[in-house]
This record gives sequence, structure tokens and C-alpha cells, in this order.
Amino acid sequence: MSLEQTVPFLPKDAEILVRVSPSARVSKKVRDNLARIGGPLSTHAASIRLLEPLKIRFYLSREWTARQELVPCKCLINVGNDKPEELESINSAYQRISELVEPDRKSRGGSVYQSLLAEWNGKWEFLARIREDVYSPHRSRYDTAIRDFHEGLPTQPLPRISSALRRDTRRIRELAALDDNALAEGVTKEVRKSTLEVYEERIKRFATDLKDPSRLADEAFWQHRVHQDVWMFAAQHAPPLPKERVGFDNIPDFLFPTADGYLDVMEIKTPATSILVEDKGHPGSFRWSKEASEGIGQVSNYIFSVEEHRREITERLEAKYGGGLRVIRPRGFLLIGEYDERNTTQRDALRRLNGEFARLYVMTFTELLQRARSLLKVFQEEFSLRP
Repeated sequence: MSLEQTVPFLPKDAEILVRVSPSARVSKKVRDNLARIGGPLSTHAASIRLLEPLKIRFYLSREWTARQELVPCKCLINVGNDKPEELESINSAYQRISELVEPDRKSRGGSVYQSLLAEWNGKWEFLARIREDVYSPHRSRYDTAIRDFHEGLPTQPLPRISSALRRDTRRIRELAALDDNALAEGVTKEVRKSTLEVYEERIKRFATDLKDPSRLADEAFWQHRVHQDVWMFAAQHAPPLPKERVGFDNIPDFLFPTADGYLDVMEIKTPATSILVEDKGHPGSFRWSKEASEGIGQVSNYIFSVEEHRREITERLEAKYGGGLRVIRPRGFLLIGEYDERNTTQRDALRRLNGEFARLYVMTFTELLQRARSLLKVFQEEFSLRP
């Protein structure tokens, strides 16, 4: 059975009432053609009569959300004209009525679901209520399709969906329209393939940018890149929160929520920034570079500021995002520089120096790229094992 369905909504000859507020300058003839709705609505209404059955289409959008859309059907209105006027859809009829009855309105029409009423089960109901009743028997099929789609995705947050993946959703919907077996098998296969392709594309672009001399020292570019590819941290962090939404100056440009609902801070430098310098007085020993030391100091100050304003930040986050984020002993991350993967001496030194911190971690762009590639391998293995 296809996931795109068109089902009956209202029968032929059904009357639809349009709530209107007639302008003071409309003619008496127009006013005489308006009905009066009593009760709590207490308003004027114009009438639309269906010349053919009105149907509604259910389908899945490109973003895999369930959509309901009324199918155009011929209808008739009789508002201030010598003879009834035929329109191609109830939406165009609504706009035409608004034009005739409410000429002073800046915009014509509105939401047909919230403004139009029809008789339903012995009562006059808004089309929004009728839509819910008509959709109800089909809801479980679409909920199942959406759940199956998301279960085919990796458990980590996806990078921003590319245009290629959006095109692939058309193919997915074609498969899903064949039958229920296609939904269970073909959709999952296509989703997994598209997901891996998106990750591969993002990793390849990240690696290419790391080799581009014009990008290496551009801090604004790398801040934007990391915000887009926060998934590379292997679900350690969710999408970042801009500073202006938190409301304090002495914090980094972005705060990073953790996967389990806490708040961390991150300072992002560039791949070209120096990390370690060799201690000439002790051959084979390394210490933090001046730039890295300054970055570590910044992150430490950010941690202090976030803790100091913990209550205010929590309140503002709750107001903006509805709660769920907690500010308790935030950790700090400094993303800075690169190292030669073949230089084990530098890698060992970086690990030793990082080991001195309790709540701060210095990560290189090299390590971030390694994490992303390891994450991709996990997904490839997971998808190959799953039926």
C-alpha cells in the first residue's frame, strides 16, 4: 500500500462557512448574502458550496514529516454577484470572499483549517478538527514509516543534510510507495547508504580544508566548520548554543550541550596555531606554546564564569529552550593546531600534558579528523551487520 494516499474529506454539495468581518463600506447586497453565526463565535459568515467531493492527500515530506494537503476542487460562492461565481479550490474561494467582503484587509484569506467550518457529525466544526478525525485512521502507518526511517539512521547526530541526501529521499519515497515490504527493506537500505555518503563527504571536505593554506589561519572559518560538524565529536556534544542567547560576555562564542544534558565550553583556534614547543634545556621534553597557554587560560576563565553565573545561565536556557540543560561543573575544551601523526614523541608529550588537567582537554584538529574517521568505520560495520 502506498504511503501517499488521497481520501474523502467532505462530500459533493457540502456547505462550508467562511468566518468574515465585513467592512463598513461593503454594499447592502453583500451584507444580505452573509449568514450570521450565533453562539460563542457570533460572527458573519459567507458560504462555499462544493461542486465535487473535497479530498485530502496524506504524504511524507522531504524531511520525513507527515503532511496533509487538501486537493483542489471546484466550488461555488454567491457573495454580492448577480450570479454565483465558480472557483477552482476552497482556498481561492476563501481569498475571493475576503476580497469582496473585507476590502480593507491588507492580506487576503488565511488558514482554511482555522477559519472555515463545515458540518461534521451533527455539529459545525473547523476544518482543522475534521482533518484530525479523517487523518486518525491513517496516523499509525505514517508514524511507523517515520520511526522506521529514523531507526535506519545512526545513533549519532547527523551532519547537515546535503542536497544529495534530499534528492535521495525521493527515491526512498518511491520505494516506500511500492508496498509495505519495500518500506521495511528498501527504505532502510537507501537511508543507510545515503547516511554513509553524507559522512564520507563531510570528512573528505574537512580533510581537504586542512590542506588548504588559505584556510589554515582563518579562525572564523574553522569556528563555522566545527559548528557544522559537531557530530565529529562522536555524540559527545549536541549542536552549539550561541553566546547571545545565553546573555553573558565573558564566555566563549558558543556553549556546547553534552549528549546527556549538561553544558561544556569550547574555545576554537585554528589548525595553524602552535601547540607545543620543545624545551631546549631538557631534550625530548615539550611544553605548551604561548598560543596554547593563552587558549588554556581563556578556557579556564570561561569555566569559572559559567560556574559563577550558573543560576542565571540556567534560567535563560530554560526560557530559550524549555529546560533540560544543567550547568554543573562544566568541562572545557580547546581545539587547536595539528601534529604529525608519525611523530610519536609529540603525541606522547601532548597526552602527558593533557593528563595534568582535571576538567580541561586540549584537542588537535588532527585528532578530531581521526575521531570522525573512526566514527565512520563504526557506522559502516554497524550497517553491514544490521539486516
